[in-house]
Amino acid sequence: MKCPICREEVKPTTERGLRVYCEKCKFLIQPFDTTKIKQLKTTVNDVIKKIEKKEDFLFIDVRNPDEREIASINGTVLIPLTELPSQMDTLEKYKDKEIVVHCHHGGRSMTAAKFLHQSGFKNVKSMDGGIDAWSLLVDNSIERY
Repeated sequence: MKCPICREEVKPTTERGLRVYCEKCKFLIQPFDTTKIKQLKTTVNDVIKKIEKKEDFLFIDVRNPDEREIASINGTVLIPLTELPSQMDTLEKYKDKEIVVHCHHGGRSMTAAKFLHQSGFKNVKSMDGGIDAWSLLVDNSIERY
């Protein structure tokens, strides 16, 4: 099994119950408290409201650079999912700020939100539906792929 964050090979351990933990980036892959998943989600409409109210939050795009060349949302910062561990020092100054993460459909951004949450970022959300939902609901000039 590969870590979804850093792509290192990981092996399950039975220390303190069955766990899948990446030694390299320190991501606890399994088990994740599923009751937190709902807390980590936000909608495109909620993000639009934040923008309209001029709320101060960091909007991170965790897709790959080639995907960003196809389509992007203004105001987002590109930090590909696999580069997240190496950017933790840079992100440290945002630890007490709200962070919204997006990807193509919401899978990678949820992984990123879990990783950030486990790393001490308590106000982090994954935008459900990703840039695809943004294109459908907000700005249809953004290419769908």
